[in-house]
Amino acid sequence: MKKIYMLLLLAVTAAFSASESKAQCAANFSYTAAGNTATFTDLSTASPGSVVTWGWNFGDGGFSGSQNPTHTYASCGVYTVTLTIGTTAFCTNTYTGTVTVNGGITPTFTYTVDTTNGNVSYQASPLGLNLNYVWSFGDGTYDSAAFVNHTYPAGTYNVCLTVGDNTGICSATVCDTVTVTVTPPPCTTTFTWNDNGNGNITFQAAPFNFGMTYNWNYGDGSNGTGGFSLHTYPTYGTYIVCLTAVDSGTMCTSTFCDTLVLTQDTASCNVGFNNFDNNGQVGFIVNSTSTNNSYTWDFGDGNTGTGPATSNTYMTSGTYYVCLTTNNAFDVCTATFCDSVVVVIAGIEESQQSSFNLSSAPNPAGNTASISYYLATDADIQLSVSDVLGKTISVIESGNKARGKHSASLDAESLESGIYLLQISVNGRTETKKIVIAK
Repeated sequence: MKKIYMLLLLAVTAAFSASESKAQCAANFSYTAAGNTATFTDLSTASPGSVVTWGWNFGDGGFSGSQNPTHTYASCGVYTVTLTIGTTAFCTNTYTGTVTVNGGITPTFTYTVDTTNGNVSYQASPLGLNLNYVWSFGDGTYDSAAFVNHTYPAGTYNVCLTVGDNTGICSATVCDTVTVTVTPPPCTTTFTWNDNGNGNITFQAAPFNFGMTYNWNYGDGSNGTGGFSLHTYPTYGTYIVCLTAVDSGTMCTSTFCDTLVLTQDTASCNVGFNNFDNNGQVGFIVNSTSTNNSYTWDFGDGNTGTGPATSNTYMTSGTYYVCLTTNNAFDVCTATFCDSVVVVIAGIEESQQSSFNLSSAPNPAGNTASISYYLATDADIQLSVSDVLGKTISVIESGNKARGKHSASLDAESLESGIYLLQISVNGRTETKKIVIAK
């Protein structure tokens, strides 16, 4: 009996300990929605301890680690939202719920009436792959597309457009009165225009009739004639363009005006250049040209040039600071791009094959450079620096050197920026490497 009592006591103690050690937590939340923006409130509980981490997955690819976050959805719909919590007692729990947002849709539409045949072209707004469109044309017919054409007899019609999302949650309807005139009034004219860039505009009278004469006022103080007209504006801006059409048979006159807005291209003056050296004869070309831009060059040696492609003959080898300036009269912008150009005029050429593994680092170098070379046998050597014409500037080291790898240091503090020749002479054989000093 005593043994049974002890076993019961141990079982009760173990159960009590397990109950004490198991932490409890439950993730939960509520939300409110205003349009497409949802505000979430954490309702999670924990015992013992408290919630210290929150992981929100909003169901549209968005995440948050806040306790009570706010999230705006891109479109109406029902989204599955997941909240995962963690507590100070190392308890984790996940709760999943659905959120419905309805920011509403504000549909509009525009239309163009072709008075020669009663055809009306409609365009819905907003546009989106997740939206559905239903047109009621006011004559008992319907269609479903963002862009539609419909032909009427002459008259006035109440046209309605309903736009809804794929979920069926958001939808709205807008209506407008459309008046269709099939026979245009005598000599009524309009025009269309196409922007060819850089202020170059093509105008076209509509409808065009060979029995009409057309006179244009381009709104910048200049004029033109003809049913088709090409005009170039001096600069960007807003212009009131007017077309006056005269029927030569009846002398009926009609004038139509429209606003033309030409915007500035902020990238029109972005410029750079490429160059190539042919023994001091250096060619330059603009990397992106525009017929509306002018180009001027400063070659860095006192010479200048113009045009998108040009050249300059340098008298001596060296590094020159070349600047290109471009000006765009239409976009009223000017920009300058400068770059260093290294010019090498033929003198002593760099050795194509290496016998002594002559090298210099870094290359280009600043005030100092580390030089290394290798001798297969003991030999008398001379290590020197010369200009590109072969004139020795300084001897780095000379004398008898043992077989093996050697290193030396070049003090370039007194050298100007440019190209030099590093030479090693070993028992009558010479190896040459080009090095660049850039400060």
